[in-house]
Amino acid sequence: MDESRGNWILIIIILISLGILVFLLLDQKEGKKTIDVESISINESNVTMIVGNTYQLLATVMPNSATDTTITWYSENESIVEVKNGVLTAKKVGETNVVAKSSNGKEARTFVKVNAKEVKISKMTISKTDVKMIEGNSLTLSLKINPSNTTEKITWTSSDPAVATVKGGVVTALKEGTTLITAKSTYGKIAICDVEVKRKQIEPTKITLSETAKTLTVGGSITLAVAYEPTNTEARTITWTSSNAGVASVSNGVVKALKEGTAVITAKTINGKTASATITVKAGVRIKVGTLNVGAYHCGTGNINCKSGYSDFVSLISSNSIDIIGLQEAEPQATSNKVATALNYNHYYRNPASADSTMSRYGIISKTYYSLPSCHESRELTKIVVSINGVNISFYNTHLSYQSECPAKQMKKVAEVISSDPNAAILVGDFNVSGSTVLTTALGSRYQIVAHDTSRAIYADSVIIKPKDSAGNTRIKSVNYETKVTRGIYTDHNLVMATLEIVK
Repeated sequence: MDESRGNWILIIIILISLGILVFLLLDQKEGKKTIDVESISINESNVTMIVGNTYQLLATVMPNSATDTTITWYSENESIVEVKNGVLTAKKVGETNVVAKSSNGKEARTFVKVNAKEVKISKMTISKTDVKMIEGNSLTLSLKINPSNTTEKITWTSSDPAVATVKGGVVTALKEGTTLITAKSTYGKIAICDVEVKRKQIEPTKITLSETAKTLTVGGSITLAVAYEPTNTEARTITWTSSNAGVASVSNGVVKALKEGTAVITAKTINGKTASATITVKAGVRIKVGTLNVGAYHCGTGNINCKSGYSDFVSLISSNSIDIIGLQEAEPQATSNKVATALNYNHYYRNPASADSTMSRYGIISKTYYSLPSCHESRELTKIVVSINGVNISFYNTHLSYQSECPAKQMKKVAEVISSDPNAAILVGDFNVSGSTVLTTALGSRYQIVAHDTSRAIYADSVIIKPKDSAGNTRIKSVNYETKVTRGIYTDHNLVMATLEIVK
């Protein structure tokens, strides 16, 4: 019985011991319980960096007794910022977030801005250092910066904003005066423009040119005048341009014809008003025409002693390069024919009318003669038509009477004939009339005396032109004239020559 009791006691002790052991094990297991991360923070919420630089971020978890404090770092845009163990590396300009994350998913973010690497200005110049402006106007100043990829900022200022303001290089003139416009970089580089503002002038509302269309020959010129509206316009600065400077150039309104073609010449005011003239340039051909009375009526009298043969007149015409010549009293016809043949010129001879002879280097298209009012002797007006530079030109030759009223009557008839001619005309001859008769009574303003023997008291040997054709086109232009002294050598008259330009 005692032995059985003893066994039970032993069993009870063993069970109690096992219970104590289980309790201790359970108690020990309860002491190693896991503690989770409740939050995570980063020591910087915003970071600004320069491309290429690095920066260390630190992350902290809460509670401090958390079982697992492992932190994972990543960048939301690794092309801008890379991160490893909290170390940021700036890759390029931009903005992104860098994230710190715990193993149980708690996160914290830092905003990172990456700026360009700082590049300082070594040299800075301004586009204009001295300008004049009108009230109300504006202009833009630009900067030439070296190096061009600078990161410095530019600040624009005006020393007197009441005179002119500036914003981003755009200068606005406000009132009369002077001011200094300054551009200053972040690190102190400076460029300055001196601005003078003038009072706003009365500007034109309209301008017109003295010509709107004009035909010139190569080498010719014309000056275009500008008329302003209102007439008290003060702003009279004009900019001249040519749409085809190779055809016609322009400077201060003077247009010069350079080659065949068309150009539009434009005048422009400072406030943008314009006016234009169309300039047509055509080629011109210069010819020399002449007139000479070869009758030698006074030769052998007084101190006039003439001696000449047909070869002398051939030499006279050829040495002076005369293209068309009108001879009066060119007798006999045989001698006149010899002269024309020797020159190889075309020839028109009218023996009944004071032996008027016309010789032309150009081919003769037609020949005509007109009877003039007679006095004690008959007189004629001869005409040939030649084509020069593609233009038909009428060449008239005559010898008027010397007696009293005859020249005026005959010149009146000459004017009537030529005025009805559709071509531009050249008139040569021995007119024996006074200047007033030629210019006013008979011919009038439609004709121009371009050459005459100034040694005579009357208009004897002369060259007269009707420059325009029946359509009003200028076909003949006067270039120059000269007198060859032949009186007392070949005849009792002087050779008169004019160089004319035939306009196409």
